[in-house]
Amino acid sequence: MNTVPQIVPVSELRNKHSEVFGMLLKGPVVLAQRSRPAAVLVSVEQWDELQHYKHLALLDERSKRIDRGEFLTREEVEAGLRERGLL
Repeated sequence: MNTVPQIVPVSELRNKHSEVFGMLLKGPVVLAQRSRPAAVLVSVEQWDELQHYKHLALLDERSKRIDRGEFLTREEVEAGLRERGLL
């Protein structure tokens, strides 16, 4: 079930940042500028979780390529190692 997004004007972030940061306990906060969505503020924990799922999706996609007999090029392997700070 999707929840109603928390929408806050950018000016409120500037003027009441403690309250806005407290809202992050309930989930992401959409920052609006001139009544239009401009950015999404997420907690560090939520960001880490998103990055984890992104990484898992990438690994799954690459595993499927290998299962189909498609192999990564040297450049793709090196790029993956660079992304992980291993090269």
